Amino acid sequence: MIGRWQDLREHVQADLGRYRGNVLRTLVTEPQTRWLVRLRVTEWWCNTRRSPLGRAVGVLLRLRFIAHSRRMGYTIPLNIVDAGLRLPHYGTIAVSGGARVGRNCQILHGVTLAGTAKGAPVLEDDVFVGPGATVLGPVRVGAGALIGANSLVTKDVPAGATVLASPAEPRVLDLRRAPAVSS
Repeated sequence: MIGRWQDLREHVQADLGRYRGNVLRTLVTEPQTRWLVRLRVTEWWCNTRRSPLGRAVGVLLRLRFIAHSRRMGYTIPLNIVDAGLRLPHYGTIAVSGGARVGRNCQILHGVTLAGTAKGAPVLEDDVFVGPGATVLGPVRVGAGALIGANSLVTKDVPAGATVLASPAEPRVLDLRRAPAVSS
């Protein structure tokens, strides 16, 4: 959770550092980076301002954030995502209010992280979620895991595993033992 000005700076730097090129050019050409900055500023303001005027400004910031989220196709609540989030494309991304997303995660378009009555998903650090994937219920996705495109994940995924297909089954891929490709 962003609670200080320094936390805000660190989160924004971590988020924008995941994109290539000049920061200013990235902010101009990549609309999802502007959304990330708005997310972080809104989180910071709403977490730190307690005066009546601060709360009123917080309501306005939330309304602007919600409007921007709708334009981008994102349904990602405040204080759910840790620093270093990368959203390479804009498009529908839905995250449950009870979900947690760790540091340096990458989420592509069409992803759903949905909670159930039993709980919501937790993505640990450095997780990649491919386009169209759904993580459903109280599932823990381990650090460094990769969730393939259009996968349905309903069971815990160990750290470093790759899950593919629907329903997704964890697989540990050893690329060193892969057959050689002849040209």
